[in-house]
Amino acid sequence: MSILIAFIGFYLLFTAIALGAYFGLRAAKII
Repeated sequence: MSILIAFIGFYLLFTAIALGAYFGLRAAKII
């Protein structure tokens, strides 16, 4: 059970980093 929670947490963390980098690059291109 704890392994599943850790996996979900890691996935959400990776997704947050990916979205942050994606929108960051878009903002850099717009500016």
